[in-house]
Amino acid sequence: MERLVSILNDLKPLPKGAILNCPADLGPSFYLFFNYPSGEVLTVTVASAGCRLTDNSRLIAFNGKSELAAIMALLR
Repeated sequence: MERLVSILNDLKPLPKGAILNCPADLGPSFYLFFNYPSGEVLTVTVASAGCRLTDNSRLIAFNGKSELAAIMALLR
């Protein structure tokens, strides 16, 4: 879990107002749920195709090929 959180935290957020031109999104998305001691639950969506974005509703970041491969390996 620590490795997964580290990868997600190291992703570089997209700049505000970024315009994306993504290929067809034909791959799966993964929904990760993080529970915090405060009772907050944060949902992180990791898209494996298309723009390959990770979104936690506060920040959106691009998944590079190496980051996506590492995330996918940890989710298996």
